[in-house]
Amino acid sequence: VRREFRQMESAWFSSEKLKLSKERVNRTGYFQKVNVATPTVPGQPDQVDVNVDLEELPAGQLVAGLGYSQADGVAFNASISQDNFIGTGKKVSLAFKTASAQKDYTVAYTNPYYTVDGVSRGFTFSHKSTDFDSLDSTASYKIDDTILGVNFGIPLTEFNRFSFQSNLHFSDFEKGTSPSDEITAWQDAEGTSYTNLDVAFNWTSDDRDSALMPTSGSVSRLSAESTIPGSSLEYFKASAKHRRYWPMYGDLVFSLNGEVGYGDSYGGTSKLPFYENYYVGGPSSIRGYAARSIGPRDSRNEILGGNFKLLTNAEFYVPSPVYADTMRLVAFADAGTVMDTNDVDWNELRYSTGIGLAWMSPVGPLTLSYAKGLKEDSLDELESFQFTLGTVF
Repeated sequence: VRREFRQMESAWFSSEKLKLSKERVNRTGYFQKVNVATPTVPGQPDQVDVNVDLEELPAGQLVAGLGYSQADGVAFNASISQDNFIGTGKKVSLAFKTASAQKDYTVAYTNPYYTVDGVSRGFTFSHKSTDFDSLDSTASYKIDDTILGVNFGIPLTEFNRFSFQSNLHFSDFEKGTSPSDEITAWQDAEGTSYTNLDVAFNWTSDDRDSALMPTSGSVSRLSAESTIPGSSLEYFKASAKHRRYWPMYGDLVFSLNGEVGYGDSYGGTSKLPFYENYYVGGPSSIRGYAARSIGPRDSRNEILGGNFKLLTNAEFYVPSPVYADTMRLVAFADAGTVMDTNDVDWNELRYSTGIGLAWMSPVGPLTLSYAKGLKEDSLDELESFQFTLGTVF
């Protein structure tokens, strides 16, 4: 907490630096409440103390999680994990997560203050197994990916950060029990076993007043990643995201979000790998449509995803009459699509509007939404009511 403060001890008091300090502590995501008071020092009318009262979010060295979403069904995770390991701010985890179509095993360590200037360094080892063959509406294939990675983060200003990471991938691809023509053609062209070394660069700007329930500020992210020449598969991806919050009358808040992503192959690789495709639809993108249900389909009319994504969300937050510190009501409008840039069709844009609720409940984050899709075709899968629930115990 001290190293996030910009109001120094024994320095001239600055209300601007004190406000910035509180926002930086809030943006760590470690605390549910951050209150700062500045009482006068007894007998020293020209001096003040700075008292910080914190309420940490629930966390423990042994963590188990149980959740449910309509995208992945029941999900279970267990870990020896800490984002704020014994109060140092270091992130340490030994974790696994399993859902209907995905399994993820990860060992990771990050020191956000590898240097006193705030340069971070981290290491990861993970194994991810994705089996879309088990999902009825998604292209039939499996991919196993073992990853060794290292990453560095460099603060540029109070709000801007640049990060670099490199990952070595050992991947095995397998077509499913009922593969489409596209999946079969991919395996025939590219084989089933890949060794790739990729590099990724990210720039992030975040001046929100809170990471959990923001009311003002914005967060932006530019990302680019590419496998290096000579890898089994040669491809790249780039994306941009920007979300801004505007405080309105009273406690009302308006938010706009925009995202765009593009990927392609180069060299001797025929196209962007299927497992790197973009998907939209579901509670976290275009509500009112089933998860991963919007976009190009293969020869079996199963969702294949695409190499171009466009998404926007407009949200109007209303304070809840109960649990006002941890709950908000929302009215929203979503729009977006996923395309294959070799076959661009802007008629594939989808729109929806609805209402919802976001609550940092005692058993974890809960989101509910009721939405109506405003544009559909015969293959679209609509879901008016959607929710996600996670719990830590």
